[in-house]
Amino acid sequence: MREKRTLPGLFLAVCLTVFLLTSSAVSAFKIPKDIKSVINVEYGKAGGQSLYLDLYSPKPKLEGKLPVIVIIHGGGWYQGDKSQHADVACYLASCGYAVASINYRFLTEALFPACLNDCVSAVLWIKDNADKYGFDASRLGLFGDSAGGHLVLMTAFAGDKFSTDKRSIKDSVKCVVAWYPVSDLTTFYYEKNRKLPPELLGGFPLTMADAYKAASPTFYVSKDIPPSLVFHGEDDAIVPIKQTETLDGLMKKAGADFTFIRVSKAGHGFTSAASSPAYGAILKTMTDFFDKNLK
Repeated sequence: MREKRTLPGLFLAVCLTVFLLTSSAVSAFKIPKDIKSVINVEYGKAGGQSLYLDLYSPKPKLEGKLPVIVIIHGGGWYQGDKSQHADVACYLASCGYAVASINYRFLTEALFPACLNDCVSAVLWIKDNADKYGFDASRLGLFGDSAGGHLVLMTAFAGDKFSTDKRSIKDSVKCVVAWYPVSDLTTFYYEKNRKLPPELLGGFPLTMADAYKAASPTFYVSKDIPPSLVFHGEDDAIVPIKQTETLDGLMKKAGADFTFIRVSKAGHGFTSAASSPAYGAILKTMTDFFDKNLK
């Protein structure tokens, strides 16, 4: 008997295919008919420019307010776009979530913590607009990869410290998922094959030690942080897996709700895991984690 594939199952296959394509192909990803999208919604202004996000949700709309997942893209803090995870956003929407994929200011536009300020502002925008868009802002999760992974960890661990209008997001952020994130900028700068641009903080760790610590998730570890799930490829030559190993050790010592999953034979961007069933398993594990903490 032929197995019937569910909509999320189909999205796993679609996401795997898209992941293997070039970045230009990802930007041309077509939104499935069963997913509603609202593109280029302004969520704020900063540094004289507008900040935008894309919204995704299941169609027809499910009953009640939907839990929300905010996606923060990677790109070394100086490149990338909110559209690059449209495939993952649609997959999550098919699983019953509202998804907001955001843009933020790059280092070429403003030094850190501007990008983190923007991420926190996006969460506050979701809280302010929950009724308009049918969000349940009290059930909000974060997902990001690489530099975006760093930003979601910082938003979840220390977001209130970087809220430009001093409002809190602590009551909303219930969990966070990061793929191959930078966790400790003080050590990452000097590690082999590092890709950290000095413009992130405007200087070097030796002369700006406190600033680098303030921008590193490892220095905000406590047992009270939201449940966290981090995937990291064992063969990552861009962000060494040691970054997450160190974070995992600190989390265990603090008694935090933290799960670290090693992805074997995977580099940055999960190459070459993307060409194997491992990528589908990563998406499934991530969605199960969101379901546990947001539904």
